[in-house]
Amino acid sequence: MQVLVHEIMTRDAISVTPATSFKNVAERLIQHGLSAVPVVDDHKRVVGIVSEADLLPKEEFKEQYVREGYQAHIRTRLRWQALRPTS
Repeated sequence: MQVLVHEIMTRDAISVTPATSFKNVAERLIQHGLSAVPVVDDHKRVVGIVSEADLLPKEEFKEQYVREGYQAHIRTRLRWQALRPTS
């Protein structure tokens, strides 16, 4: 059986613009349970994608949202553990 894209795609996609703040993108990902959002221009054309993997290296994201109980993707949590200094 072959699954087609239209059978699994999100119809009411959440998007951001290139001018959207880092914090706003992170909040939208969390609020909507997403791991990525399309970036659209003024004509609603997709010009890129920003994902949690793009945002997670930012210290401000880790500090604010991990503390609030946000559970990042397992690969991200493993990456954080690998980057933490051992005592």
